[in-house]
Amino acid sequence: MVTAIGEQIQVCAHFSEGRIFPLWFIWHDRCYKISSITSRWSTQEGRACCYHFSALTTETCELYELCYHSEQLSWFLAQVAGEG
Repeated sequence: MVTAIGEQIQVCAHFSEGRIFPLWFIWHDRCYKISSITSRWSTQEGRACCYHFSALTTETCELYELCYHSEQLSWFLAQVAGEG
């Protein structure tokens, strides 16, 4: 089941050689450590580029779609896909 979220979140990420590597994020006062990125892609919103990441966490069996918005310099949790 996929649930749309669309909330701003805090993310710790490593930026290296023009790539972004999310490491963990905080959503609703809970920290989720990212165990792997299963896919990444980008979209355009006007002049802004949005970098999307499908992330698996060590705490749950859910897949989280994180989005970094280049104009706002902000991270968002776009959606969550899981069994529940």
